[in-house]
Amino acid sequence: MCKFKRHTQTSASSTDLFNLFSHMVDHCMCFMSDGENPILVFEQKDGSRDILHEVYYRQLLSRATE
Repeated sequence: MCKFKRHTQTSASSTDLFNLFSHMVDHCMCFMSDGENPILVFEQKDGSRDILHEVYYRQLLSRATE
């Protein structure tokens, strides 16, 4: 499981998440934890990624490509 707070996230951590860490595990869940309750952004199982919150996902992806 990975958690990101919107105001502390760096492009390096996003790049590592998308290009390194998520492919090293069989199951990955990514949450945005900038509010009272964490929001599931995406879940990845065996290389298949299900995006559950498109806006947060695009924000993370755009930071990963900066």
